[in-house]
Amino acid sequence: MPTISFSLKELNKLVGKKIVKKDLSPLLEYAKAELDEVNGDEVFASIGDTNLPYLWSVEGIAILLKGILGVKTGLEQLKFVKSKDSIIVDDKLKSIRPYISAFSVSGAKVDEDLLKQLIQLQEKFCHTYGVRRKKVAIGVYNYDKIKFPINYKAVDPESVHFVPLEFKREMTLGEILEVHPKGIEFKDILKGFDKYPLLMDYDNNVLSFPPIINSNYSGKVDPGNSRLFFEATGTNKEAVTLATNIFAHAFAVRGFKIHSVDVKYGAKKETYPQEFKDSIKLDADYVNKVLGTSLSEKQIVALLKKMRYGFDKGKVLVPDYRLDIMHQVDIAEDVGIALGYDNIKDNKLEYYSTGDSLAITKFIDKIRELVVGMGYQEVMSPILTNKNLLYDMTESKDFGTIEISNFMSENYSAVR
Repeated sequence: MPTISFSLKELNKLVGKKIVKKDLSPLLEYAKAELDEVNGDEVFASIGDTNLPYLWSVEGIAILLKGILGVKTGLEQLKFVKSKDSIIVDDKLKSIRPYISAFSVSGAKVDEDLLKQLIQLQEKFCHTYGVRRKKVAIGVYNYDKIKFPINYKAVDPESVHFVPLEFKREMTLGEILEVHPKGIEFKDILKGFDKYPLLMDYDNNVLSFPPIINSNYSGKVDPGNSRLFFEATGTNKEAVTLATNIFAHAFAVRGFKIHSVDVKYGAKKETYPQEFKDSIKLDADYVNKVLGTSLSEKQIVALLKKMRYGFDKGKVLVPDYRLDIMHQVDIAEDVGIALGYDNIKDNKLEYYSTGDSLAITKFIDKIRELVVGMGYQEVMSPILTNKNLLYDMTESKDFGTIEISNFMSENYSAVR
C-alpha cells in the first residue's frame, strides 16, 4: 500500500476549488485512499490500490477530484505538440531492456513542490509498479543540455566512462555497479548480460545508465528549470507507455506544454506520449445487477464521467493513464465509488441457505488423508502465473507461452 504526502494548498491550486481539512478523508475515499495524518499543510495518505499508480501524486489525485467535485468531468484529454526530437534504439537491446518511451515539457517552471512530487511519483512507480526498476525505470533531465537525436544502445560495461549523479569522478558502467549506492542496490537487474543499456545524445554525452543512475551532466533537475526531458525504459511495453502517460498528465495539470518524441526501432517509428484508446461497451443491466441499483444509462454515464471516463456511442472510454480496466465489473466498481456505497440501499434477503462440501469433495478429502498417511507427499501447485515470473525473474528464455486473453489480474495471466 503506497503512502504519499502532498501539500493541501497545492492540491487546492491544482483542483481549482478549496478543500478544507475536514473534507479530505471522505474525498480521498474516491481514490481508494485512507487519510493517515494532516500536519499543518502537509497531508499523508495511504493508497489502497496498487493498480492505480496515477494516484500516487498530488497531480493524479487532483485529476480525479476535479471530476468528483464537478470542476471538470469526462475524459482528461492529453494534448501535445509534435516535435522533431527522436530516440534511435539499438537492436541489441531486444534481449536486455528493449522498450523506451519519452516526451519533453516546456512553458512553466519547476518549483520545490513539483520537484518533491516528481521524485515521490518516480520512486513509488519504479519501486512498486515497476518491480524495483526491473519492469520500468524512469529518468528526468535538463532538456537544455541534450542534443537530439538520442541513442539508446547496448555497450560493453568497460567501454564508457561518465560521472554518475551526485558523484564527482568518472566511472565505467561496471564500476558504477560495484561502487555507486544505486548500482549496488539494482545491479541484479543486469546480472548475466555482457552488454548494458546506455542513453547518449548526439554529442556523445551520457544521459543515463538505465535502470541504474542518471549522469551528473544532464540528469539533475533543479528549481527554476523550465524545459525537461522525460524517459522510461523497461521490459514491458505497456508499463513503459503507462509511465509516460501518467507523468505527461501530471506535467500538463501543472500547466506545462507537452512535446512528443519519436522512438525509432529500425524502420519502425512510434510517437510518445501514446494513447491506449481502451474502451468497453457499457452494460447498464450488469452494473445494476452487481450494485443492486436501478440506475438509468444516463445516470451511470454521469457517474463514470465524475471518475474521469469518457463515453461515446455506447462505449466507456478509459483514460490513457489507467490500465486496470479489464471487465464490466471494473466499470461497476467505479460507478459504485462515484455513487457512494453509503447511498446504495440494502436489499432484503430473499432466501437463506447454508453451505456444504460436495459429496465428491468429501470423498477426495478422505482419499487424500489415506494417501498422505501411507507416506506420500501432496503437492498443490498453482496452474496460473505470469510471464515476468516465468522468464524475467528466473532469467529463462521464452520458448512460447499460453497466455489468458481475458485475465483479471496481470499476476495470473499465463499458464505454468
